[in-house]
Amino acid sequence: MKSFAFFLLFLALGCKSPVVKTGRSFYFWRTVFNLGRPEQKELREQGVRRLYTRFFDVDYDPALKTTKPVADIRFGTAVDSVLEIVPVVFITNRALLESADSSIQTLGLSIAGRIRAIEQVLTGQHLKEVQLDCDWTEGSRTKYFKLIEVIKSEFRKEPVLFSATIRLHQIKYFRRTGVPPADRGMLMFYNMGKLDDEKTANSIYDARTAEPYLHDLAAYPLPLDIALPSFSWVVVIQNGHVCRLIKDVSEAELNAEKGLERTDACHFRVKCRIRLGNTDLFEGETLRLEQVNAELSVRAAEQIQANLAHRPVYVAIFHLNKNQYTTYEKQSFEAVYNRFD
Repeated sequence: MKSFAFFLLFLALGCKSPVVKTGRSFYFWRTVFNLGRPEQKELREQGVRRLYTRFFDVDYDPALKTTKPVADIRFGTAVDSVLEIVPVVFITNRALLESADSSIQTLGLSIAGRIRAIEQVLTGQHLKEVQLDCDWTEGSRTKYFKLIEVIKSEFRKEPVLFSATIRLHQIKYFRRTGVPPADRGMLMFYNMGKLDDEKTANSIYDARTAEPYLHDLAAYPLPLDIALPSFSWVVVIQNGHVCRLIKDVSEAELNAEKGLERTDACHFRVKCRIRLGNTDLFEGETLRLEQVNAELSVRAAEQIQANLAHRPVYVAIFHLNKNQYTTYEKQSFEAVYNRFD
C-alpha cells in the first residue's frame, strides 16, 4: 500500500503544470531599427524575448485625398535570432474617418501586403502575431472592425494571432465603443490625462486618473496583455494652449539649457528663442516636463496588476530607448516584470 501511495504521489507531482512566467517585452517605436549587439545582449540578459515593432503608420493624405500606409521602418542592423519581432501598424483615427466604407477592403489588402513586404527583410523571423494600434471612436468603429477582419483574412492560412491595442476609455465604455474582432487586446496603461489642461501635472500616468477606469477591467471580453510607460516628453504651451510636443527630452537637458528658467517641479519658462532637439522655442512659451521613469512604471504595474482578473501573457514597456541600460533601470524593469509573475 505504501508503494502504491508513493506511486500516486509521484504521478501527481509529475503531472503538475510548470509555472509559466509572464513574457517580457518592449515596444520599439523608431523609424530605423538600429539595435547593436550590446543593446540586444542587454535585452537577452533581461529575459526580453519579444519586441513590438512599429512597421509603419496608416494616415490620411489631404493633398491626395487618400488613406495609405506611410513611414515604413528601415532595418539598419540584423535582429538577434532570440528576439521575436511583432509587427505593429499604427492607424490614425483620421485615416478611418476620412475613408469611404467602400475603400476599407482595398486598404486592408494594402496593409497586409506591406506587412508581408517588410517581413521579408527579417531573416529567420516567422510571424506569430500582428498588432493593430488605433484609438478608434464610435464614429470610426465600424470601419476599423471591418479593417481588422480584412487583414486577418489575408493571414488565415497561417497560425498568426491578431491583437489590438486598447485604451482605458475603451475598457470603461466597451459596451458603447465595442470590442475589436481580435484574438487579444493590449491595454495601453498610459496617456490617460488631459494634455491641454493647465492643472495636469503628468498626462502620461497618474494613478488617481486611472483608478475610475479600472472597475470594469475584469469584465472586458478580450484577454489582455499590458503595456506600461517608460518615456518622457515636453508639452509646449503658448498663450494657454498646447501647440506641440517634444519627445524623449530629459530633465537634465532642460536644466542645462541656459535659455530656460525653471519655475516649479515640472514647468520651465522660455527666456529667449532657442532650439531644443529639432524644435524652435520662443520667448514667453511655457514647457511642461512629463516623464515616467522605471520607478513610476513599478507603481503603475502594481496598480494594474491588482485589478486584473487573469495574468497577462506579455507585459510590454513603451518604449525602448538608448537610456535604459543603467543598472538602476534594469533593476527597476525587473521589478516591473516580477509584479506579474
